[in-house]
This record gives sequence, structure tokens and C-alpha cells, in this order.
Amino acid sequence: MNHHHKLVKWLASALSLAAAAALLITSALVMAPTADASSHREAPLISKDAFADNTDTYVFVSPENPDNLVLMASWIPFEGPEGGPNYFEWDENVLYDIHVDNNGDAVPDFTYTLDASVAVQNNATFL
Repeated sequence: MNHHHKLVKWLASALSLAAAAALLITSALVMAPTADASSHREAPLISKDAFADNTDTYVFVSPENPDNLVLMASWIPFEGPEGGPNYFEWDENVLYDIHVDNNGDAVPDFTYTLDASVAVQNNATFL
């Protein structure tokens, strides 16, 4: 067997091994578990009080005005669009707080406090 034939055989083996390794790594990445970002009723104490359960909080730069931040939050888990129009109401006995820390010291620099009250506008409808 000449030197050129040995080199070609070695290169074919090395390429096959590299392709197998790439396939294995790609398979591992594709099958890796995903992380859920939302918190919905998994904590023992909040599971007993769904009306006070802050499920999602979003903060992003306003697309219309890059000098402003938009802050959104939602409560009461597992309310999908298909559940409307009869969604759960906010609890009139809960204060909904959003604490904002601007400098990373883990101390709120200001707090938004929201409370709820139900005002029926039209008794002739179920909405």
C-alpha cells in the first residue's frame, strides 16, 4: 500500500469520526430540556391564593419611544384566551405590588401598588 493510499484512508476515517461527533453533539443539543420562564402555582403558599399569584412580568424598551420602558404584569395563572369573557376578577382584598430596583442593590427604589374594585356598568348583561 503506497503512502498516498494510506493518507486517503486516514483522512476518510478522520472525517467519518468528525461527522459522527458532530451528529452526536447536534442530537444532544436538539434533545436538551427547555426551561420554563413562567411561574404558575408551583409554590405551596401561593397555590392557595391564585388571585395574588403574579405569574408573568415583562419589561422592555418601548418600540414607539426608546426613552421609555414598558412594564407589564399579570396575575391569576392559567387564564387562556379561550376562557373569556368570564375571566376571574381581581381580588378586592389583595394589594398588587410591583417593586422596581433601578440600581441592582436588591432594594426597591419605588413600588407600584394596584388595588381592584368591581364596578358593574350594566346589570342587563352577563359581561
